Amino acid sequence: MNVRPIITLLVAIAALAACSGSGTIATGSLSSGTPQNTSSSSSGDGDIQSSPSDITQSPTVTPSAAVCGNSKVESGEQCDDGNTVSGDGCSSICDTESCGDGIVQSGLSEECDGSNLNGSTCATFGYSQGSLSCSDSCKFVKTGCSNLATSSVCGNGTQESGEECDDHNTTSGDGCSAACKTESCGDGIVQSGLSEECDGSNLNGSSCVTFGYTVGSLSCGGTCKFVKTGCSAVCGNGTVETGEQCDDGNTLSWDGCTSACQNEASPTFSDNFTTSTNSSWNKQASHGVMTYAVTDNLASDQKIAQLTFSGGQSNAAGPGNSTQISTKSLLGFGMYRARFNFAKCADGEDLMNGIFVYSNDGSDTNLNGITDNNEIDIELLCGTPKKLYLTTWTDYDYDAATDTETIQKVTRVIDLSNGKAYETPAGQEGTYNVDYSTVIETIPEMALPTLATDDAYYEMGFDWHSTYIHFFIVLDGKEVTLWNYTDATYIPQNKAYMMFNLWYPAWSGKNYPASAESLKVDWFKYWAS
Repeated sequence: MNVRPIITLLVAIAALAACSGSGTIATGSLSSGTPQNTSSSSSGDGDIQSSPSDITQSPTVTPSAAVCGNSKVESGEQCDDGNTVSGDGCSSICDTESCGDGIVQSGLSEECDGSNLNGSTCATFGYSQGSLSCSDSCKFVKTGCSNLATSSVCGNGTQESGEECDDHNTTSGDGCSAACKTESCGDGIVQSGLSEECDGSNLNGSSCVTFGYTVGSLSCGGTCKFVKTGCSAVCGNGTVETGEQCDDGNTLSWDGCTSACQNEASPTFSDNFTTSTNSSWNKQASHGVMTYAVTDNLASDQKIAQLTFSGGQSNAAGPGNSTQISTKSLLGFGMYRARFNFAKCADGEDLMNGIFVYSNDGSDTNLNGITDNNEIDIELLCGTPKKLYLTTWTDYDYDAATDTETIQKVTRVIDLSNGKAYETPAGQEGTYNVDYSTVIETIPEMALPTLATDDAYYEMGFDWHSTYIHFFIVLDGKEVTLWNYTDATYIPQNKAYMMFNLWYPAWSGKNYPASAESLKVDWFKYWAS
């Protein structure tokens, strides 16, 4: 028998096993019969002869066993995480674990897995009956459970089934409601125990009025606190509201309460003329009568200073021969305000009502700081057409050698029939000229022909500073600007006396008044600046 092919095959198998790192080469027979003791020999044709005994001594290859837990995925393993603990995604025998494999993997946050409920039932969750099941995501499904075995008692301090909290009381507003539900900002319920003032649209009955405001919209912020920016007080309604220090029923400043309803400093000098004698003023009555503490029910305190100009005379009084009063003290920059009723004029007659500051000693030879003429005027000519004159004077060029001076003045005239304003033309500031062909502006409120015909009192004045003078009148509780003058060249810089007077202007071309007329002063106030 030629066995060379068989021997060649066995040698190849042995070599293959050795190359693959397998174990020993096991011996075996070539047939199912009794092993033959066959020896190899060489025939004459060069073939190698093998005997059965040679074959039975060939090696057999055996694979090594896998070791689970050595962190190497070996033959027969699905995973190997370096341990032999189940429930972490790789089992103790190195099989992959997952939801749906029937094993509850706590490391995978599984509560259950299929029919494996991990020993839990409906009773585990406080129910008395029903069927607990497991979802596809390995979470308990309790919808098949029913009937709480025991009733939860809200307020016993123990959080029981169905309760979100239990703070040992059944009071809402402290973070845990009367039904043991958690309370928080944003749930629409005002929780005083959480220091909430409001919650969403629930303002707990509050409004802007609750906080002392009059108008506006109160709202609630994201932290359940009131937002009051939409609320506001009404300054001028006579009621002191939140944010106000005072409220005198108007929005005017310089009356003790500012236009923003804040307290105001008291005047530097003031007088209500309530006594028959007055040591603060000098008085002159060359063409009339000057009387203090005259009763007038239209005055703020029913007492006035009354400057009466006599009628029936024919001589020209002029400003130097008038009925007037003047402060004994010099006043300077600041706010000047007065309330008065103008003298009236019959048709064809004229009188000049004056409210002004004035000083003039002819020169400054005595070095008292008052040089020549300083004057700021509010004057009303009560004849027809009625005109209001606003003037600023600065006569600083007195020549002692010739005893002369050049008048430097600027005037604005307001026609009270239509409110139109006219001024001294540019370049003619040293004259009495007013250009009535050019309307500088129209002040609608000053179309006020009744200003010198009715019995009403008017508040007027000026704010005097080194670089500007602001003239104004108060009408219907509001301050109306008459003139803002800003050329410092023609603004007095020295102190002056406050004066009121009433006199006949012969230059007007109208008659001297036939009967006595009076300028009535309710009060005067001055704030130094």
